[in-house]
Amino acid sequence: MREEVVKAAILYLLKVADEERTSFGKVRLMKFLYLLDVEHYRYYGERCTGLEWVFYKYGPFAFELEDFLIKIKVKNEEIPLEKGKTLKKLKFDFDLQDEGNKPPFKCKGILDNLFKEWGSADLNQLLDYVYFGTEPMIDVQLHKRLDFTKVIPYKRAQTITISPATKRKLRKLCSRMRKSLDQIEVPPHPRPTSAQDLKITSIWDKEDTADLGHLKGIVRPEQKEQTE
Repeated sequence: MREEVVKAAILYLLKVADEERTSFGKVRLMKFLYLLDVEHYRYYGERCTGLEWVFYKYGPFAFELEDFLIKIKVKNEEIPLEKGKTLKKLKFDFDLQDEGNKPPFKCKGILDNLFKEWGSADLNQLLDYVYFGTEPMIDVQLHKRLDFTKVIPYKRAQTITISPATKRKLRKLCSRMRKSLDQIEVPPHPRPTSAQDLKITSIWDKEDTADLGHLKGIVRPEQKEQTE
């Protein structure tokens, strides 16, 4: 376990929960740290906390976290509510504003996103997602270690740049298609007939000289050319 990272992540979550006036119990904390590792592995190919996750109570569980919470003086407090119900909330006796309690930048961004999505969500919804919606929990046996290599990596779309020559080719193609489409008489009813549909799409099919099949990914045109 990476103790400093885990401590910073816990204190940061408690700080945000305190600011948002959201109750944050031990079960929710446990699942947030697990999701932190899942998403960190998805983006960066490694876990953030170093905790050893096994399939146990309510899905992912880290036994070492129990003693660690005691070590950093975080206790699980039960607050009595109406009709005999209780609210479980983590209690702490230190200043959450301490600048030394900030988690690493990459971890902090993931925690912020997790809190926006699950911070005030019903605990049962969170448990359902953790149990059924995360890859390490797929086909895992009770009391067995979770395999984070199952996590599907995040793939950034390939960015391509259109060259001046390709831009000129696209302009010529659009110009030819525009002239051809202008020659089609469109009737007053809402949409063209099927025959006209075929005629319109055939215009594109005829422009096979464009040969733009090599372009893949997200297209981001270059700056406008100074001279045409």
